[in-house]
Amino acid sequence: AAMLLVALVAVGLAATGTFEKLLSLAIAQILVIDGVVVFALFRLRARDPAAPFRVPLYPVVPLVFVGVYAALPVGAAVAQPGLVAITLAVLAAAYLLSRPMAAG
Repeated sequence: AAMLLVALVAVGLAATGTFEKLLSLAIAQILVIDGVVVFALFRLRARDPAAPFRVPLYPVVPLVFVGVYAALPVGAAVAQPGLVAITLAVLAAAYLLSRPMAAG
């Protein structure tokens, strides 16, 4: 259901918006999603310090990455607040729609 929602929003934007707006929305979503995924590394590392994988210069590299990826959406929110609001709304709706599936 979450993927269908994102697809419907993308189709709507493609039908009504410009390529630039669609690309900006996709980039904003990638920034948020990638930042959250890398931030999860800290929780995973706290849960299992002897994980079978290593991150070079941990925790410096992930902290710098998360810091940069946090600053970019803030800059985008200043420049294009409507775009970031749509991005966060789409991601929140996708998350909420995926929760019942993950529980069941």
